[in-house]
Amino acid sequence: MVIMIKNVLMDLKIFMLFYIILIFMFSLILGIIGFGNPNIRTGIKLIEIEKVPMEFDGLDSVFFQNFLMVLRYSVGDFGDFA
Repeated sequence: MVIMIKNVLMDLKIFMLFYIILIFMFSLILGIIGFGNPNIRTGIKLIEIEKVPMEFDGLDSVFFQNFLMVLRYSVGDFGDFA
């Protein structure tokens, strides 16, 4: 029984590493797409054409905001039932 649990945890470590790499890459892609968008606030400049509300306003890093947003979407939390 204990050996089976150890094997499952070892397999989960490999999967979690792959999962984190995927989330990291998707958040980088969102950062690249959003960098040229003048409606999104970045750490470099603030253009107030039409202020788009960010989901994680307290965070300064746009990458970390994208990381948390991709993590929420990947687990199925779309915020429909708030």
